[in-house]
Amino acid sequence: MNQLPPWIVPFLGVAWLLLVWCGTLIVVARLGGWIALAARYRATDRFEGHRWHFQDAGFRWWSNYGKALTVGANGEGLYLAITIPIFPAHPPLFIPWSETKMEMKHSFWQGGDYLEIRFPEVPTTVVKLRKKLAAKIAAAVGPEMLQQQTV
Repeated sequence: MNQLPPWIVPFLGVAWLLLVWCGTLIVVARLGGWIALAARYRATDRFEGHRWHFQDAGFRWWSNYGKALTVGANGEGLYLAITIPIFPAHPPLFIPWSETKMEMKHSFWQGGDYLEIRFPEVPTTVVKLRKKLAAKIAAAVGPEMLQQQTV
């Protein structure tokens, strides 16, 4: 049997790590609900509005995007995107306010108060934003916009 060239082992190692990274992120996107939201709310236009980078958000099945999201808001809706676009299966999302139901909740496990956002058109998915970020969104779009959508 011929001997492998010496450069092939590091190449295969890097390829394996990339495969595992991409596979893990695809599983997280599916379990957390990002893929379900993208099927309906994939952003097709450039987002215009307030943006906050390196934000946290919780999704279903304990999926958490810690400091990995750009969250945006304007009078029309909520924008969610990965801050550093190296996440496969995570296209940017734009969700109209009219297709959300929001409620402030409290949980020891969530670190205190948080805004829970549900989507009647994608009922199995939920997004949880920290109270501090919810206050920034309310200041940007007007608290009445968020209160209209509260369950």
